[in-house]
This record gives sequence, C-alpha cells and structure tokens, in this order.
Amino acid sequence: MSVLGIIVLVIVSILIGFFINSIFFYAQQDLKEGKPAPSFYCQNLDGEKWGRKAWSRPPRPIFLVYISPSCVVCRRLVRFIDELSKEYPDANLDILVMGINGSIKTFAELKEKLNVDLKFAVDIDGVSKMHYAIYSLPMVFLISSGGLIKKKYRGFRAGDDVVYRKLFKKKSKKAV
Repeated sequence: MSVLGIIVLVIVSILIGFFINSIFFYAQQDLKEGKPAPSFYCQNLDGEKWGRKAWSRPPRPIFLVYISPSCVVCRRLVRFIDELSKEYPDANLDILVMGINGSIKTFAELKEKLNVDLKFAVDIDGVSKMHYAIYSLPMVFLISSGGLIKKKYRGFRAGDDVVYRKLFKKKSKKAV
C-alpha cells in the first residue's frame, strides 16, 4: 500500500470514529434522568414480539437490565436481581432482562444455566441498544410508571448491591 493510501485510510478511520462517538454522545443527551424513556422492541424467549412504544404510561415502573451472554458481571447482576425479586415479591416493579449480542436460543440457555425466574427478552435487531446508547454492560434503567427515566446505573460494582436492595425495599413498601 502506498503512503497516500495509508493516509487516506487513517483519515477515514478517524472520521468513522468521530461519527460513532457523536452518535453515542447525542443518544446519551436524551437519556438523562427525568427525560422520557425511549421505546424498545424485543422478543421474549418464546419468540413473541413486544415492546414499549405504544404506551406512554407503563402500568408499573420498569427495571430494565441490559446484559450480554459473554459478560460475567452481567451474570452476577442477574442472579442478584433474581434474589431481590424473590426477597421482595411485592415490589412494585416489572423486571425485564434485555439481552443484546446473542440469539433467543443463547439467552434461553443462559436463563436456564443461571436458574432465574426473571423475564428475559432479546434485542434482535439492535435498535433498542442504539436508543438506550448501550456501550458498556451491564446497564440498568429504572423507568417510572409515567414513562420517565428515574435512574440509570452502569456496571455492577461494590456497593451497588446496597443501592439495589434499598430500591427494592422502597418499592416494596409503596406497594403495601
């Protein structure tokens, strides 16, 4: 390859990098707490398609958890959220684990391997992943019954278990 070809390749690579970065930057600007949650479409593990476009007010708050089958931290988070859902069965939350970077079969196997009772769905076409600007995993969104983003959590670090436990406990008390 000639020097000119290398220079053109480097310039094109830099421009593509700026383009991708700007997409994530602008997507994140709309994902601030208090802003409306973007719509999402998915398929459950039975292949049924459903999503959050048609409703402006979900019946209950949604705890939307984005994971990937290859993410070890995601597996720990899913197990922990499943434990919380069993510890606080009256929590006023609909929990949805949204799988990205995998097929329905992959996530069905993961759910069985993790032995959890949570609702799993798969972002088949990747649109939901783009709307929610998912670039690191796990990613969790608490969406209010008014359809607004109340909180967003990135990762699952030390101390996050306490935060989630308080949230489930608080939602459980409100249901009584």
